[in-house]
This record gives sequence, structure tokens and C-alpha cells, in this order.
Amino acid sequence: MKRLAQERKKKEMSQSDLAFELRIQPSTLSKIENGRLKPYDPVKNKLENFFGMEIEELLEDVETEEI
Repeated sequence: MKRLAQERKKKEMSQSDLAFELRIQPSTLSKIENGRLKPYDPVKNKLENFFGMEIEELLEDVETEEI
């Protein structure tokens, strides 16, 4: 899982919610979260501003916690 998905879930947002906030398609966000698409500059800037983190941090792989 990318840190982006983890941070989105911490804010209790769905992919659709965040995509709406960023003004992008949910499918685009899904591809970014799954590492299949590198965000282009306008989206990269929106993600960095929204989460207050550098894009490199948001695109890092993180361990998922089992509940």
C-alpha cells in the first residue's frame, strides 16, 4: 500500500471523496495509489498541499496493519 492510500484512509475519505477534492477522476487516483501512474505536476502539487507531505513520501510503500 502506498502512504497516499494510508493517509487518505486516516482522513476517512474514499477514493471518490479525495478525487472530487483534487478535481481528478477516481480511476486516476486509483492508478496513482496502486503505483500504475505517476501524478503529473498539477495533481502532484494538489496532493502535496492537501496532505502537507512531499510527493516522494506519499508514494512510498508502507506496511499495512492487520486488524
